[in-house]
Amino acid sequence: MRPSLTLPLTLLVAACASDPLPDNSNPNPNPNQDPGLSAEADSEAAYALPLEQRNLTPVGIYDATNARFHLQNDDPAGPAKLHFQYGTASPSKTALVGDWDGDGTDTVGLHQSFPDAVFPRGNGFYLRNSNSSGFADYRFSYDDAPCGVNCVPLVFHGSTYYANDTVALYDPYSGRLYAALNNSPGPGDWVQYIYTRPANWRPHWRALMGDWNGDGVDSIGFFDPFGWQFYLADPMWETYAVVRYRPAACTASCGPITGQWDRWRIDTVGMWDAATHTFYIAPSPGHPQEQVVSLPDPGTQPLTGNFDGKPLLLPPLGS
Repeated sequence: MRPSLTLPLTLLVAACASDPLPDNSNPNPNPNQDPGLSAEADSEAAYALPLEQRNLTPVGIYDATNARFHLQNDDPAGPAKLHFQYGTASPSKTALVGDWDGDGTDTVGLHQSFPDAVFPRGNGFYLRNSNSSGFADYRFSYDDAPCGVNCVPLVFHGSTYYANDTVALYDPYSGRLYAALNNSPGPGDWVQYIYTRPANWRPHWRALMGDWNGDGVDSIGFFDPFGWQFYLADPMWETYAVVRYRPAACTASCGPITGQWDRWRIDTVGMWDAATHTFYIAPSPGHPQEQVVSLPDPGTQPLTGNFDGKPLLLPPLGS
């Protein structure tokens, strides 16, 4: 097994969350903002627009049967605007979305759980810096991961000191998260996080990752499909916020998604209905301004991300 660092979760979070506060002295930090409006007024005006005129975290779909991505941009009306094939079709591949190079644009990646010709021990990653066909810009594996083919691949932002996302593998049986320190990791470039799971945790719960408290660092979350409940970790206090969310139209074909639909750049949760290809998104679950986005393109895996790199116009404070 490759060497890894194991620290108490509170120490890991404290080390990653000690950045100074951002400089808010720029009177017009948003290049799309009207200089005559305050940031809050401009955000309120933007969120009052119809959905097709706003720039929220876009959505997309991955079709594992032909390795094609169908990605939306900041105009969520109608079918996806960007279509391309990346990699080869395989039921053992999972699509990922992250800002791998830190340029502000989320791009695609793939995780291969089972052994293949490139990584004969499995758990290979193929990450690309553009939303297009071509070769991987980052290609690596964590073939010593103790969870083997049972590992759950996640996108991870582990520090406010770096702009780029990396990847992680979550072991649903031990509760350990193995996070890459960079996107060209070698032996020893993986950090081990140990999360205390909710007392009622069950193996069928879905693992999620997001910045639930707005500190710029991702932490674990879980979705209980039977109770329609999300458990979102607050590592600083070693507690979980419990959120129940079930859109009225959702049935057993619905599953969890995460995205930035909050003015404070906090990740929150939503739902995807695989039967109707419908996304349910809101600043917070059950919010009266919940939006419904339909994407008729084929596929079975929902995706969210800032695919065109444009600044996100997010809901106003208190909405």
